[in-house]
Amino acid sequence: MDNNFKCVFNQFVNQRTEVIASIVLPLNRNYRKTKAECDKIMEQIGDNLAEHSKMLPSKYEEALAELQNINDDVIYMQGLKDGIALARILDIDKELVLDDNPQSI
Repeated sequence: MDNNFKCVFNQFVNQRTEVIASIVLPLNRNYRKTKAECDKIMEQIGDNLAEHSKMLPSKYEEALAELQNINDDVIYMQGLKDGIALARILDIDKELVLDDNPQSI
């Protein structure tokens, strides 16, 4: 596969996952509830750490966020592959128009 195509495609996947994460996820009630619980727990952990360890929760969150970004990209790519495979199996019309609205997901 052409390196330029890979680069552009990876940018597309990154942008798409960012849009979904920033627009679609916050609309999900379970996501908001779980995020609030996580934030509260992380704050409690920080409040109970010794002064020299106060940065550990922040460092952990940064590492976890990077791990989640990788996870999101891999899952999104697999979803695209699965969608293409399903379209081939179902012989879906090649003129199918995809909706760019992330809220329709």
